[in-house]
Amino acid sequence: MQRTLHLLYHPPGEKTLCSDNRIRLTVMIERRRAPRQEVNKPARIAFRGSRPVIGCIVRNVSEGGACLAVEASIELPDAFHLVFASSEPARACYIMWRKETRIGVAFETPVAEEC
Repeated sequence: MQRTLHLLYHPPGEKTLCSDNRIRLTVMIERRRAPRQEVNKPARIAFRGSRPVIGCIVRNVSEGGACLAVEASIELPDAFHLVFASSEPARACYIMWRKETRIGVAFETPVAEEC
């Protein structure tokens, strides 16, 4: 698997200097198998077997998953269907990570297999 290495430069004055005043660089390794596409489009979360009940915003999407923005206080099951507001087919997905108002989901099967 090929990994992408990102070096982020933090300009001086942003509390990013080391104790000896050297400039700190942050290293991020991209672990996704497919590139993300920023989309910022509305969608709904449907619990398996029921109608869409919770609104969300799809922040970015890839072949294998998506990042969703939701209200901080909602509790979701580990698996659900993501129903897009556009004509795209709904996707069965499961939660990979949760962080405040963001949820990372993985799609259960590639788009071509669900259609």
